Amino acid sequence: MENRNCEILKWCVGILAILNVVLLVNAWRKPYNIPMHPPMHEEGGPKNRIIAELKFTPDQVDLFSDLVEAHRKSMRELRKKGKEIRFNYFDLLKQEQPDQKIADELALEIANNQKEIEQVTFSHFKDVRKICSAEQKNKFDEIIDDVLKNMAKPDGPPPNGPRP
Repeated sequence: MENRNCEILKWCVGILAILNVVLLVNAWRKPYNIPMHPPMHEEGGPKNRIIAELKFTPDQVDLFSDLVEAHRKSMRELRKKGKEIRFNYFDLLKQEQPDQKIADELALEIANNQKEIEQVTFSHFKDVRKICSAEQKNKFDEIIDDVLKNMAKPDGPPPNGPRP
């Protein structure tokens, strides 16, 4: 009887192992289909939400649009730079003996790039708050956490395509 239980257990472990391999292969082959910012898309994105919730005047909308374009340009450049650094960092894994000094330097570059992203975003919203009236600043303070949370891009797998 004990021998039969052992045999059943071996079959269960084998089946579970096969299912895990299939799951991992599926996860690696299929890109994530996660919407960028589900709640924000319904409202037209963070830009439109801020304009609507703060009830910006046409002059404020113009100033805000300029701030948004400058922010987007800076973020595109920083994200591109960050992606290149990360690819270089993980390329080190292809070496038998990756140089730890280079790995540490690249990790520090990644951290500094992320710091710059946070500083640019902070500065952007500080500038947005400056164009608000006193009443709008109160509303800005109420919504900023939610806006930032919805702006956070979920991380997915690396894109299936050419590297930068």
